[in-house]
Amino acid sequence: LGSTRLHSASTRHQVASTRLHSASIRLLSDSIWLHSASTRLHLASITLPSDSIRLHSASTRPHTASIRLPSDSIRLHSASTRPHTASTRLQPASTRLHSAVHTAVFRLQSASIRLHTAFIRLHSAS
Repeated sequence: LGSTRLHSASTRHQVASTRLHSASIRLLSDSIWLHSASTRLHLASITLPSDSIRLHSASTRPHTASIRLPSDSIRLHSASTRPHTASTRLQPASTRLHSAVHTAVFRLQSASIRLHTAFIRLHSAS
C-alpha cells in the first residue's frame, strides 16, 4: 500500500513537472516573441522621424505647386501672347513694305509711260 502511494505520488510529480516544463517552454517562446516585437517597435521608432519628414515633405508638395502655379500661369500667358505681339510688331513693317512695293510699281509704271512716250516721239520725229 505504501509503495502504491509512493508510485502514485511520483506519477503526480512527473505530470506536474511535465506541465511545469511545458509552461516554461511556452513562457520562453512568449518571451522571444515579445523581444522580437520590442525590437521591431524600437526599429520603427528609429525610422519614425525620417518617415515623418518624408510625409511632411510630401504633404507640402501640393502647397508648393499651388504657390508656383500663378507664376507658371503668368509665364504661360506671356508665352501665348508672343505670337500676337510679334504679329502686332510685324504689321507696321508689312504696311511699309506694301507701301514701298506700290510706290515702286507706280514709279516703274510712270517710267514705262515716259519711256513709251519718248519712243513714240522719237518714232514720230523720224
